[in-house]
Amino acid sequence: MIDGYSYEQIKRLAKESRRKLTDLIALAAKPGPCLRFQRAIVALVHFLLALLGVPEIVCLCGSTAKALEAFRSANVQETLASKIVLSIGCDTKSDTDLFGVEGEERERIKQRLDRLHLYKILMAHEVYILNQGGYLGDSTRRELAYARQLHKRLRGLPPEQARGTAHPLSMRELSDQEIANRYARETLKLKTLNQFGRQSERFFGYPNTLMMNRCRQELERRGLPIPLVNPPGRQG
Repeated sequence: MIDGYSYEQIKRLAKESRRKLTDLIALAAKPGPCLRFQRAIVALVHFLLALLGVPEIVCLCGSTAKALEAFRSANVQETLASKIVLSIGCDTKSDTDLFGVEGEERERIKQRLDRLHLYKILMAHEVYILNQGGYLGDSTRRELAYARQLHKRLRGLPPEQARGTAHPLSMRELSDQEIANRYARETLKLKTLNQFGRQSERFFGYPNTLMMNRCRQELERRGLPIPLVNPPGRQG
């Protein structure tokens, strides 16, 4: 089970999604099986990286024309916070300066770079929106919409823009009790599913194993005990 998906479901979604994976720009505008498949696969990758002790990945998004200095500053700050930083590939204030071409060729290059940045969002645990002065250009709005559909944690948005995000608080902002409760809830789901099966009346949802393992890591980092969780008695 990966982030609420069985291996059979993942195989089916992979078959349905194979062709669509090549066009992330179009995909970013509309949810569907392909996005669910991406979330499941990335959850597995993040889980495996966590087992190896790999730090979290943060992707920086924003306008290169408006927030270039913010990109540089955030890159340094996030790196010093022991995070892997995915950022823009070039420091430039002008697309023309970067590409050296105009017209259709320039648009093709820009679209290719936009798609590349969506892949960076896909890989990340967290997306940091550098909206200097509240400015969000078309590319950044598309990146924000895609991040929301992938249920990424978002940072850098004012409250009115951050509504609807899947994880408004980072793990380190949660209290000890909130972390313990989240871990216990997902662990109980997992143990109940394994012990009684999904057809049982005691089944109350698929576990979010990514959240469960992140909570466990945070409890260990804080030196807190791991809650012991056991489902109610076995069925007769």
